[in-house]
Amino acid sequence: MVAEVGAGITAHAAAERPGEDRQDQLTGVEAAANSRPTSSRIVLLLADRRHIPERKCVACGQRFPKQELIRVVRTPEGSVLVDQAGKRPGRGAYICRSETCWQGGVPKSSIERSLNITMPPESQSQIAAFYRSMVDNPIPGEQ
Repeated sequence: MVAEVGAGITAHAAAERPGEDRQDQLTGVEAAANSRPTSSRIVLLLADRRHIPERKCVACGQRFPKQELIRVVRTPEGSVLVDQAGKRPGRGAYICRSETCWQGGVPKSSIERSLNITMPPESQSQIAAFYRSMVDNPIPGEQ
């Protein structure tokens, strides 16, 4: 039961050579990738993708892109600060913008455990005040 496909090629013969009909349709990166050995083809196809760094929220454990999280940092001097830019030196912990994470992660020991420090009540209240100001005045581009 071999059916004629066209131009003298049977369906069985066309099935044996996948990609020959498609080769004429390939353009750009795919065409260049198919003309190379397999390892080079994989590298070329993946070259267009950008790596997006991810971090885990210390309160809920979900992974988010790094830019969507708020960084809390323990400075080399031992103080705990909110680092909005993400550039301060020191050990950092990330918290997502969820209300439950800020209400549960700050009072509990999840930030303390991540930063390897016992936070004084002043630092906890400072972090809580930052969250309240973030809720009252949302960060641009967050909506």
